[in-house]
Amino acid sequence: MFLSIRSIISKLTAIFAAALAIFYYAKQQGEKEQKNNDNQKIANEVNKLGSIKKDTMRLSDAELDVELQKWKRVKNK
Repeated sequence: MFLSIRSIISKLTAIFAAALAIFYYAKQQGEKEQKNNDNQKIANEVNKLGSIKKDTMRLSDAELDVELQKWKRVKNK
């Protein structure tokens, strides 16, 4: 009887350890995916700013003032 209880405890411990390892791996993958998503969002914002900079480099001072006023109105809405 004692050996079977020890065997059961050993098997339960192994199952628990496997479940813990799977949970830890899934957590790591989730964090990695979240970091990749955050990096992609940052890259998209940088690209947007770069395209805005390219557009504004072609504008005169008066045109820049008009664009700035448009941007301020949109931002305040």
